[in-house]
Amino acid sequence: EPLNFGVPFKRRRRLPANLIEGPYDKCMDHTLRGKPLNYYTLLVKTGAKIAGYHKTGKLGPEELLRMNFGDMADKPATFFGLAIGAPSGDDPRTVKPKLDIAFPFIHDLGRVLFPDFATEEWCNGKLRDLMFNMNAYSGEVSYWKHSNQDYVALTHINLNVDNAYFWRGEENALQVGVFDWGNMGSSALGHKLWWWLYCMDYDNFKENLDHYVSTFIDAYEEHGGPRLDAELLRWHVIMTSFEQMLSLCYAVPQIYKMCPKGEWPSIRNRYDPRISENKDGKSTLRLYLHVLNSIVRIIEEFDGPALFDRFVSQVWAGEFHLPPKSPGIITGDTKTGMGL
Repeated sequence: EPLNFGVPFKRRRRLPANLIEGPYDKCMDHTLRGKPLNYYTLLVKTGAKIAGYHKTGKLGPEELLRMNFGDMADKPATFFGLAIGAPSGDDPRTVKPKLDIAFPFIHDLGRVLFPDFATEEWCNGKLRDLMFNMNAYSGEVSYWKHSNQDYVALTHINLNVDNAYFWRGEENALQVGVFDWGNMGSSALGHKLWWWLYCMDYDNFKENLDHYVSTFIDAYEEHGGPRLDAELLRWHVIMTSFEQMLSLCYAVPQIYKMCPKGEWPSIRNRYDPRISENKDGKSTLRLYLHVLNSIVRIIEEFDGPALFDRFVSQVWAGEFHLPPKSPGIITGDTKTGMGL
């Protein structure tokens, strides 16, 4: 698949039982010894199990957990910075110049890394509109994801293949251990689920998102959590990808620092070592490019604008009974009001 990092190769022979595989790195699923679906399914089950244990009290007294871990449960709207008649994210006048840097990279200088439709002007307009909307409703989307406490629990925040180690038991069953527990806390589960899946190859995400959502729901319930609605959890996951897209747009200048503009005309695909290999021991450049591509495709192939419009009409106006923000407020052309 030319839109994924790493030249595919034949899977390596099976290791002896109880011998740890890897180590693996982000955005390089072609290096996994088995099917990526199996690795990510196991990660999702493990993260959901921890979340379920939190709901049953098996991780310890709630008061003690809240003292020692991040806690976004049971927070009022003001905690998330909801804003009536104003953007809840950055001043849109500061967002525009950042997007003006990001989108030419996607549809021009870095176009070899993206699907063909990303070069079309209509795609540029769609991405730009969605990013302005995401910025305007940043606090509102975050509050929504945390408003139902069934969907908020303590578990690992970044459960990727590079934060885990894998081995196979005597009957070749894949096993997993987890490390890197930094910033662990109680927060929205759909948000976390995106951050467990975001580094996988896009085709895996597109074909198996419903599987990962149902896997999470079943494991969460099995280990003590309440039964979640699959459509709502899936919606949370995709909306979280839009949040990350905005951050990645802001990071394009960092991409140019890691791979200067003068290098890009000679880059023919994502296998080029200038962008596929770690820089200073870190996967940051490869990750930024990989995930930018994935979210551009999610926005188009999952109809991102429609999902966001649904949030405004069904959640913001429907559930919260608050007026939608005007186009002028969203783009910064209108003087704004007050936050909550």
